[in-house]
Amino acid sequence: MSPIIRWVIKMNFSEEQRKAINSDEPFLFLQACAGSGKTRVIVEKVKRLIFEGVNPEDILCITFTKKASIEMAERLENRTNDVYTFHQFCLNELKKNTVYPYDIFEPDDFSFSPYELLMISRYKNSLYRIRKPNSYNKYQMVLKSKHLKDFDDLLIDYLKSHISKNYSYLFIDEFQDTNELQYKVLKKLISCHTKVFAVGDPNQSIYRFRGSNYKIIHQFVHEYKASVLTLSTNYRSTKPIVHIANQLIINNPKRDYLSMNPSIDGNEDVESISFYNLEQESLYVTDLLISIIQKNSNLTTAILYRNHKRAFHLKNHLYELDDYRLQIEDTIHFLTIHQSKGLEFDVVVMIGLEQGELPSLNDNQMIELEEERRLCFVGMTRAKKKLILTHVRLDDQRHIHTPSVFLKESHVKTHDYMPIK
Repeated sequence: MSPIIRWVIKMNFSEEQRKAINSDEPFLFLQACAGSGKTRVIVEKVKRLIFEGVNPEDILCITFTKKASIEMAERLENRTNDVYTFHQFCLNELKKNTVYPYDIFEPDDFSFSPYELLMISRYKNSLYRIRKPNSYNKYQMVLKSKHLKDFDDLLIDYLKSHISKNYSYLFIDEFQDTNELQYKVLKKLISCHTKVFAVGDPNQSIYRFRGSNYKIIHQFVHEYKASVLTLSTNYRSTKPIVHIANQLIINNPKRDYLSMNPSIDGNEDVESISFYNLEQESLYVTDLLISIIQKNSNLTTAILYRNHKRAFHLKNHLYELDDYRLQIEDTIHFLTIHQSKGLEFDVVVMIGLEQGELPSLNDNQMIELEEERRLCFVGMTRAKKKLILTHVRLDDQRHIHTPSVFLKESHVKTHDYMPIK
């Protein structure tokens, strides 16, 4: 029996996972649906290569957050030291191969608004192809006077450098979140003998506002004539959760749609609850959280929302409680949907499924609606066992709200909240 088969057969993999791990295609894009074990596939493929005799120093793994890079390094059991974010990799190479005496800009140090910083970052990572922000010149002058570089500068300076580092194998996780600047760095790393294994899911691309462009996936496949494989089985969520998430995301362009196949039956339907106002919603969610803590404190639970403002009333209500407030603070995660990306919880309550909230009021154009739909999809697929979707008909300013179009698209049944008399 060959070493490759011996390595994979001792692990419990699906046929799709096994095919991806065993593949020796020079360029491959793996479209991996939510909860499909994509990180496990990357880790095992790297282990397989090292088992076969590939030098670990010839393998580079790129992730999109520092936390993800640490987690991947741990799962690789430190078989290779080259696990970085794009920014970490470029800074490391610049420090190692050039005189690079700069400190990294901390946004809180200076008087630029979050919006200004976001627009400047988008301008840089678009390779200066979009309109230059009004505050850009002032910002660059401040960086220069303080001898600072920002995160985007690290990639730009790496591209300008004459550093030539060629790996035999490149692994890129969360490829749908790549921007133009990062893609150019990736291309610089590819030589005639480099094999590239990119993993991602266009359905989970939710960082367009930061310059990410999931269409880079299609560009990569076209430019490098890459093969495409899929991981279509969701091992995280129950069948009812997978079903409504599929119903939602199919409303986006079909070329990016990958239907998830559930692997966990589950008998608890997804709930969609309509509340008269925020007070009713807060009472219900609070009672639910207390019930969860009383019945099974080991359950992981998250309250997800489009933006922090939408959760203000609920958080205020919780702070007024004495008995369970500390327990709720310790055991329940309050997160925006963007913050929840890459995480999973036994119970997820998504609040604010109102038109104008999710989808956002500012995102009515078709391309923006697609992004909002992907964001809702990401929120739904964080849930493992139980998913509850809520919306209100009246806010604190007595503005009337209608249910999110995403509820109708998901074919989920909505019922009115009936308070216990």
